[in-house]
Amino acid sequence: MFEIGSKSARRSVPLAACVVPLALVLCAAACAEPEAESVMLAPRDRNCVEGDVPSVFFSDSALFSDANFYPCALDEDGDGPLVVTRVESRGAVVTGIESELLIHWEGGDSLQGHKLFYTFSYAAAESDPMGYYVFEPADENPIRLPLKFLPRAPTGDFTFSAALGDGVSPPEDSRVGKILSTDLYVIQVGTGDIQVNLHWDRLVDLDLHVSTAGRGVTYWNNPDNTDSGGLLDLDSYPGCWFADDPGRGNENVFWPEGGAPSGDYVVTVYMYSACDLTLSSVSIPFFVTLVHNTDVRTVETYEGSFNSSFDVDPEFVGDTPEGKGATALRFSYP
Repeated sequence: MFEIGSKSARRSVPLAACVVPLALVLCAAACAEPEAESVMLAPRDRNCVEGDVPSVFFSDSALFSDANFYPCALDEDGDGPLVVTRVESRGAVVTGIESELLIHWEGGDSLQGHKLFYTFSYAAAESDPMGYYVFEPADENPIRLPLKFLPRAPTGDFTFSAALGDGVSPPEDSRVGKILSTDLYVIQVGTGDIQVNLHWDRLVDLDLHVSTAGRGVTYWNNPDNTDSGGLLDLDSYPGCWFADDPGRGNENVFWPEGGAPSGDYVVTVYMYSACDLTLSSVSIPFFVTLVHNTDVRTVETYEGSFNSSFDVDPEFVGDTPEGKGATALRFSYP
């Protein structure tokens, strides 16, 4: 019989505020970035003309609002001068938090005169866009595309496909290179006055703790912090248990709208266990994103890593009952 406070028992203790279905059957390698695959889009329409950009209910990213849209199919001839070699993503993202898509390419020294062609498929949407988007990217390699899923975006699989074309108008005359795709898993979580996301991409047990002065800590053993109103609704890989994991390397703490107390907050990341990894041979990067909503939405981020010497940039907490830890962010609300 496990005690409620033991790490081994965590997977049998329901999270009161969890909005992610815990019955999902996920593979242990699901947190790893899926290998991009080449795809073909249907033959193009020779009479293709620009149409209105369709409304996208799940995101307010400029990726879907500021591009040109063509409500027709695009022919992937594969003979474009620039070639997308890899489309990179986190593999799993939570709603309410910004992330990035990275488009790696080759075949030239510059993107001048070229445009990015892309489309998507979202299992949770009622329908996919019947067409493709086109816009002129920044001259960089990789191309960085910001992506955020709104809180109302449902949990589900999301596929993003991209190619580079020579930018000749109209679009059906463009020479478009090979199209590659990446798969994302979107996880609907809670947000509000404050939202804190921890993300990592290794099969280890990290833990997110958010403390509020005089009101305790919101974390895996206190997911419904009645003293502060904080809620942990997503917990990943507890006790190195990788199967049936809803978070895929994400943890989420939030305060609902109107529920965050005024005061000072501290965000701490703990490595409870490296599981089967040897820290002397591998580092474990982690990413913390903080969103707090007052009159203006404010976003803060931190990137750190654990290794054999726990050489992390944020303040080192040291050995605790929760493992090795480091303070990533401090902030005041409001």
